[in-house]
Amino acid sequence: QLMFCFSKIAGTVCAGLLVAMMTESAVVAADSNKVAIIKADDFQGPNQAWTNFLQASRSAGIKVSIGVIVDAIAGNSSIAAWMQAQEAQGDVEFWDHGWDHAQWTTNSQTVSEFQGSGLQHQRDHLAMAQAGLKTALGHDVIALGTGYNGFDSDTATVINETPALRLFFTH
Repeated sequence: QLMFCFSKIAGTVCAGLLVAMMTESAVVAADSNKVAIIKADDFQGPNQAWTNFLQASRSAGIKVSIGVIVDAIAGNSSIAAWMQAQEAQGDVEFWDHGWDHAQWTTNSQTVSEFQGSGLQHQRDHLAMAQAGLKTALGHDVIALGTGYNGFDSDTATVINETPALRLFFTH
Protein backbone atom coordinates (compact mmCIF):
# COMPACT_ATOMS: atom_id res chain seq x y z
CA GLN A 1 0.00 0.00 0.00
CA LEU A 2 1.40 3.37 -0.98
CA MET A 3 0.50 6.68 0.60
CA PHE A 4 1.46 9.83 -1.26
CA CYS A 5 1.61 13.36 0.06
CA PHE A 6 1.56 16.36 -2.23
CA SER A 7 2.46 19.78 -0.88
CA LYS A 8 2.08 23.24 -2.33
CA ILE A 9 3.42 25.11 0.71
CA ALA A 10 6.87 23.80 1.58
CA GLY A 11 5.87 20.77 3.57
CA THR A 12 2.89 22.17 5.46
CA VAL A 13 0.38 19.75 3.94
CA CYS A 14 2.79 16.85 4.28
CA ALA A 15 3.54 17.65 7.88
CA GLY A 16 -0.19 17.47 8.63
CA LEU A 17 -0.45 14.09 6.95
CA LEU A 18 2.63 12.90 8.77
CA VAL A 19 1.15 13.80 12.15
CA ALA A 20 -2.04 11.93 11.21
CA MET A 21 0.05 8.92 10.20
CA MET A 22 2.00 8.97 13.46
CA THR A 23 -1.20 8.57 15.45
CA GLU A 24 -1.77 5.35 13.55
CA SER A 25 1.81 4.13 13.87
CA ALA A 26 0.75 1.07 15.87
CA VAL A 27 -1.47 -0.05 13.00
CA VAL A 28 1.30 0.51 10.45
CA ALA A 29 3.85 -1.24 12.67
CA ALA A 30 1.54 -4.23 13.08
CA ASP A 31 1.54 -4.86 9.32
CA SER A 32 5.13 -4.93 8.09
CA ASN A 33 3.95 -5.34 4.48
CA LYS A 34 2.71 -1.76 4.32
CA VAL A 35 4.98 0.99 3.10
CA ALA A 36 4.43 4.70 3.49
CA ILE A 37 6.05 7.00 0.97
CA ILE A 38 6.06 10.66 1.84
CA LYS A 39 6.49 12.64 -1.37
CA ALA A 40 6.82 16.37 -0.75
CA ASP A 41 7.48 18.89 -3.46
CA ASP A 42 8.23 22.52 -4.28
CA PHE A 43 11.47 22.67 -2.25
CA GLN A 44 13.26 25.94 -3.03
CA GLY A 45 15.57 26.04 -0.04
CA PRO A 46 15.47 25.30 3.66
CA ASN A 47 13.03 27.20 5.86
CA GLN A 48 11.10 26.59 9.08
CA ALA A 49 8.36 24.60 7.36
CA TRP A 50 10.91 22.16 5.92
CA THR A 51 12.68 21.94 9.28
CA ASN A 52 9.37 21.10 10.98
CA PHE A 53 8.53 18.56 8.28
CA LEU A 54 11.87 16.78 8.63
CA GLN A 55 11.71 16.83 12.45
CA ALA A 56 8.24 15.24 12.36
CA SER A 57 9.24 12.59 9.83
CA ARG A 58 12.43 11.73 11.70
CA SER A 59 10.57 11.50 15.00
CA ALA A 60 8.24 9.00 13.36
CA GLY A 61 11.10 7.09 11.73
CA ILE A 62 9.71 7.80 8.25
CA LYS A 63 11.90 8.39 5.20
CA VAL A 64 10.87 11.17 2.85
CA SER A 65 11.35 12.14 -0.76
CA ILE A 66 11.56 15.85 -1.62
CA GLY A 67 11.06 17.41 -5.06
CA VAL A 68 13.33 20.34 -5.86
CA ILE A 69 12.54 23.32 -8.09
CA VAL A 70 16.10 23.53 -9.29
CA ASP A 71 16.46 27.11 -10.52
CA ALA A 72 15.79 28.23 -6.94
CA ILE A 73 18.78 26.31 -5.56
CA ALA A 74 21.19 26.33 -8.53
CA GLY A 75 24.59 27.72 -7.65
CA ASN A 76 23.76 28.20 -3.97
CA SER A 77 26.46 26.37 -2.04
CA SER A 78 24.78 26.80 1.35
CA ILE A 79 21.56 25.17 0.11
CA ALA A 80 23.62 22.42 -1.53
CA ALA A 81 25.43 21.77 1.76
CA TRP A 82 22.09 21.65 3.62
CA MET A 83 20.67 19.18 1.08
CA GLN A 84 23.79 16.99 1.29
CA ALA A 85 23.59 17.01 5.09
CA GLN A 86 19.96 15.85 4.93
CA GLU A 87 20.81 13.02 2.54
CA ALA A 88 23.75 11.99 4.72
CA GLN A 89 21.32 11.16 7.52
CA GLY A 90 19.91 8.41 5.30
CA ASP A 91 16.25 9.33 5.57
CA VAL A 92 15.85 11.94 2.81
CA GLU A 93 16.15 11.71 -0.93
CA PHE A 94 15.77 14.57 -3.37
CA TRP A 95 14.15 14.33 -6.79
CA ASP A 96 13.81 16.56 -9.84
CA HIS A 97 10.69 18.72 -9.77
CA GLY A 98 11.76 20.66 -12.84
CA TRP A 99 13.90 23.67 -13.55
CA ASP A 100 11.40 26.49 -12.93
CA HIS A 101 7.96 24.94 -12.26
CA ALA A 102 6.50 27.50 -14.68
CA GLN A 103 2.93 27.55 -15.97
CA TRP A 104 1.51 30.04 -18.47
CA THR A 105 -1.27 30.55 -20.98
CA THR A 106 -0.75 30.54 -24.76
CA ASN A 107 -3.71 30.97 -27.10
CA SER A 108 -6.12 30.33 -24.21
CA GLN A 109 -4.33 27.03 -23.49
CA THR A 110 -2.59 26.32 -20.18
CA VAL A 111 1.00 25.27 -20.75
CA SER A 112 3.52 24.12 -18.17
CA GLU A 113 7.16 23.26 -18.06
CA PHE A 114 6.48 19.66 -19.09
CA GLN A 115 3.10 19.86 -20.79
CA GLY A 116 2.53 21.56 -24.10
CA SER A 117 5.82 23.47 -23.96
CA GLY A 118 7.50 21.55 -26.78
CA LEU A 119 10.21 18.94 -27.04
CA GLN A 120 13.19 21.31 -27.05
CA HIS A 121 11.87 23.31 -24.09
CA GLN A 122 11.39 20.12 -22.08
CA ARG A 123 14.74 18.72 -23.17
CA ASP A 124 16.52 21.92 -22.10
CA HIS A 125 14.69 22.21 -18.77
CA LEU A 126 15.23 18.59 -17.82
CA ALA A 127 18.92 18.80 -18.71
CA MET A 128 19.37 22.01 -16.68
CA ALA A 129 17.50 20.57 -13.70
CA GLN A 130 19.38 17.29 -13.71
CA ALA A 131 22.73 19.11 -14.02
CA GLY A 132 21.81 21.52 -11.23
CA LEU A 133 20.87 18.69 -8.90
CA LYS A 134 24.01 16.74 -9.75
CA THR A 135 26.08 19.81 -8.92
CA ALA A 136 24.21 20.41 -5.66
CA LEU A 137 24.15 16.80 -4.47
CA GLY A 138 27.23 15.32 -6.09
CA HIS A 139 25.23 12.59 -7.82
CA ASP A 140 22.45 12.07 -10.32
CA VAL A 141 18.89 11.96 -9.09
CA ILE A 142 16.76 9.07 -10.33
CA ALA A 143 13.25 10.52 -10.18
CA LEU A 144 11.25 13.25 -11.89
CA GLY A 145 7.90 14.64 -10.87
CA THR A 146 6.62 17.41 -13.10
CA GLY A 147 5.15 20.67 -11.89
CA TYR A 148 1.34 20.63 -11.73
CA ASN A 149 1.60 16.92 -12.66
CA GLY A 150 1.55 18.07 -16.27
CA PHE A 151 3.18 15.88 -18.88
CA ASP A 152 2.77 14.83 -22.49
CA SER A 153 4.46 12.63 -25.09
CA ASP A 154 7.44 15.01 -25.23
CA THR A 155 7.95 14.36 -21.53
CA ALA A 156 8.15 10.63 -22.21
CA THR A 157 10.73 11.30 -24.90
CA VAL A 158 12.98 13.42 -22.68
CA ILE A 159 12.69 10.98 -19.78
CA ASN A 160 13.74 8.15 -22.08
CA GLU A 161 16.68 10.28 -23.27
CA THR A 162 17.88 10.70 -19.68
CA PRO A 163 19.59 7.49 -18.52
CA ALA A 164 19.77 8.52 -14.85
CA LEU A 165 15.97 8.74 -14.53
CA ARG A 166 14.28 5.54 -13.39
CA LEU A 167 11.16 6.86 -11.67
CA PHE A 168 8.37 9.22 -12.71
CA PHE A 169 6.12 10.64 -10.00
CA THR A 170 2.58 11.70 -10.84
CA HIS A 171 -0.79 11.50 -9.15
